[in-house]
Amino acid sequence: MEHEQIRIRVEEGFSIIELAGQFVGGDETDALQEVLQDVANKETQVLIDMSDVSFANSSFLSALLSAHAPITRRGARLVIVGISPTIAQVFTITKLDLIFTIYDTIAQAFEHNNTND
Repeated sequence: MEHEQIRIRVEEGFSIIELAGQFVGGDETDALQEVLQDVANKETQVLIDMSDVSFANSSFLSALLSAHAPITRRGARLVIVGISPTIAQVFTITKLDLIFTIYDTIAQAFEHNNTND
């Protein structure tokens, strides 16, 4: 499902999902779930770029958690970059920062991925 708040590209062995705007459980979150289901079956790491996300609710977090298991089962990682301080606080409070690998930038994720090859 295409959606104006979601862009996908492949680079450096990652399926990069660039998100923008608010993710509040509407059609944007449904589209994200579909995208995550699709990339969960690809032979790449998965990177969610949240640099342009202004708000994300529990439906968004649920979509990430649902994708985490099939991605990690195939030996890949779901990496998150660019979260705002407010959203980072939610990840900390919910302990999702212990489940997901989080970097400040895409470059840091690429660098870490290359050092683990």
